[in-house]
Amino acid sequence: MTRVEQRNLALVAEEAEKLDVWADDLEVGLERAIKELDRRINETRTRSKSAATLAEKITSQKEQRDLEAACDRQRRELCNRQDEIQARRDKLIEELEQQLGQHAAMLPVLSCTWAMR
Repeated sequence: MTRVEQRNLALVAEEAEKLDVWADDLEVGLERAIKELDRRINETRTRSKSAATLAEKITSQKEQRDLEAACDRQRRELCNRQDEIQARRDKLIEELEQQLGQHAAMLPVLSCTWAMR
């Protein structure tokens, strides 16, 4: 393997690692938010079931509805971000394929002729 190939391999590995770290951070954060919303939805359901008055039940039902809507938005956001991550991975692979198709060639840039008198 040539030095250029080794350098390119190292650069690609570094970019792939950055992409993986970014993707993991993004997904973990969104999944954590979804789990928290699910927990709050379950608490609200429990509170709604044990409501002593109709007003408390209605309030709990509205809160549950709002939390479920927020959870749905977070799930859609997670799906959108996963699509974005896949698009970036595809772009990286495409760039790699293009680099593999390139060939280095040495061409003379300057030619000098010497003569002694």
